[in-house]
Amino acid sequence: MTALGTFVLVTVALGFFGSTGWLGAVVMGLVMGALLGAIIFGLVESGTMAMDGSDWAPAVPTALPGAAPMAEALGDPEVAAVVSEDIGPAGDAQLDTPREGMAEGRNIYDRLPPEPEAQAEPDNLRAIKGVGVKIEGALNDAGITRFEQIAALDDARIDELSNQIGRGAARIRGDDWVGQAKELARNTKGTA
Repeated sequence: MTALGTFVLVTVALGFFGSTGWLGAVVMGLVMGALLGAIIFGLVESGTMAMDGSDWAPAVPTALPGAAPMAEALGDPEVAAVVSEDIGPAGDAQLDTPREGMAEGRNIYDRLPPEPEAQAEPDNLRAIKGVGVKIEGALNDAGITRFEQIAALDDARIDELSNQIGRGAARIRGDDWVGQAKELARNTKGTA
């Protein structure tokens, strides 16, 4: 059908708009129709099956071809046995120990803020000199809501908080928040 359509189209186009004349247009249409028909027939009737996902799946790796005879020729039967085995995943292989040179304290869970006690109400952190509304919000965002948490801060955690708090971070050490928090924690425990 497509070849017939091509024949008609080429014949009409060349007959009306070409300089080859009517007979030349018919011959040209026949040639073009035959060529297009042969191409389409070759594509459709070639017997090639349509491809699906299995055609694109990676092949299962096997032993290297010719590796076993090469190892046997070298005279080592152990190597020949290993080389001729199938290559594949090693099951449930896992890293048992940390790599050498891995820095201590790189565990992300070590850097999490201590979890506040579930039953405890948050303390008014603005009772500490140097803590205002914005800094209290930044501390709460960092998971610090109780005086005990500030009292337990070490230098590394103070440095992390300094990055989160911003401009007022110098007051952590300057106003001795840890000392104030220890005193306030003692006072609030005594009244509770």
